[in-house]
Amino acid sequence: MASTAQELTQKEAQGAQSRRQILDAALDLMSERGYAATSISAISKKSGLPASSIYWHFESKEGLLAAVLEDGATSFVDSLPKFEELTGTPEERLTTVSKGLARGLAQGPRFLRLLLVMGLESGGEILPTLGSIRSIRQRIIERTARSMEATILPDGYSTREKRRLANRLALFSMVVVDGAYIAHQIDPSVDLEGLFELQLNTLINNLSWNPKR
Repeated sequence: MASTAQELTQKEAQGAQSRRQILDAALDLMSERGYAATSISAISKKSGLPASSIYWHFESKEGLLAAVLEDGATSFVDSLPKFEELTGTPEERLTTVSKGLARGLAQGPRFLRLLLVMGLESGGEILPTLGSIRSIRQRIIERTARSMEATILPDGYSTREKRRLANRLALFSMVVVDGAYIAHQIDPSVDLEGLFELQLNTLINNLSWNPKR
C-alpha cells in the first residue's frame, strides 16, 4: 500500500515537472515567434518531451496557450506588492508599489512580451484569445489599483473618489509598463527603476496628496 502511494507521488511529481517544462518551452517560443508561428513539434523539441505528452497535459495547442497565459498572469500578479501589507507614509507606500511594478517588469519579461505579441498578432486563429489577454491585463490593473488605493490619504477622499483615482493611476501604470518594456527591449541599458521613479514623482507632484488639487 505504501509502495503504491509512493509510486503515485513520484508520478505526480514527474507529471508536474513535465507540465512545467512544456509551459516554459511554450512561453519561450511563443514570446519570441508569436502563437501562429510556434508549432507543437517545436515545443516538443525545446521541452525535450514528446508531442503526446503535450496533448496529454493540455489537449490542444489552444489549451496550452490558455495555460501559458494563466500561469504567467498568476506569477506576475503574485510578484506585485500586496496592498494589505503596505506600510509607511502615502509617498513611501506608492514608492513600494512603483518599485514592485519595476521588479515585475524585470522578472517577467517573457510573459509581458507574450502579452504584447499576442495582442498585436493578427489572424482569425488568434482572435478568440484577445479576450483572455484583455482579462489578464485587467487583473493586473485591478491588483495595482487596490495597491494604489491603499497609498491615497484616507482624509479628504471619499471611498468612491479613492476607487476612481486608484483605477486611473493603475491604468496609467500599465501603459507605462508597456512602454518601459518596449524601450528596454530596444535598449537593454534603459534604467527601468529610473523610469518608474520618474513615474512616481510625476504622480506625487500631480496629486500633491491634496484631493482638492
